[in-house]
Amino acid sequence: MANLSMSRRTIALVVAIILAAVAAIALIAYVQGKADEAIEEGEAVVVYIAKEAIQAGKAADAAIGEGLIEQQEVPRRVVVLGAITSLEQIQGRVAGITILPGEQITTERFVAPGQVQEGGIKAELARNQVALSLDIGLVPGVAGFVQVGDRVSIMAQLTVPRGGETESRVQFLLQNMEVIQIGQRAIAEDGTPTTVNPAGSIIFTLAMTPGQAERLVYAKLQGQLYFVLLPEGAQPVNTPGRAARNIL
Repeated sequence: MANLSMSRRTIALVVAIILAAVAAIALIAYVQGKADEAIEEGEAVVVYIAKEAIQAGKAADAAIGEGLIEQQEVPRRVVVLGAITSLEQIQGRVAGITILPGEQITTERFVAPGQVQEGGIKAELARNQVALSLDIGLVPGVAGFVQVGDRVSIMAQLTVPRGGETESRVQFLLQNMEVIQIGQRAIAEDGTPTTVNPAGSIIFTLAMTPGQAERLVYAKLQGQLYFVLLPEGAQPVNTPGRAARNIL
């Protein structure tokens, strides 16, 4: 009986060890799975951002030495196209345009010396273009994700005539417009020029023809505007607009 009792205890001990091993393996697999999910979701991707404004023409080496560029962890899904992964990618180059505080550093923002756009916004306009600035709320302004050099299309909500009556319609007003500046020019405490945005809003400066400027200002004064950020190489779209009669 003693041997039988000992055998049972031995079997129970072996079973307990096996169950503990299985539990440990399952726990390791679970933790590894969560780690893989975190990597896929980009919860720990390191990017470089502008700690302070970096003025056009500023050498990357100088900006790095002055601590104007720092590392920051962001979700992978918000990493912008062309974001640098090493400071060596911009060494020996200069800022092609003014880079705003908090903006992710990309390779296209830094150019070879001598390629800096001079003359401010005026130098970025074609002969038949004007620059127009609009103060837009954060949500209509794509939550602040638009950067200088991006292209946007603009939807307007207006009351328009239809069949002797009027209706409220939302439709694309202007498409594929270039953003040439974000924020308003200001002077920092040290006397250097910088750009800032009013709290809760964004100031977009766009390049367009005089006729487009008239349409945009009218729509801004008479209704509401929403901006959409376009991918590289996007083509204009032709839509009928949306109203209560065709929303579904």
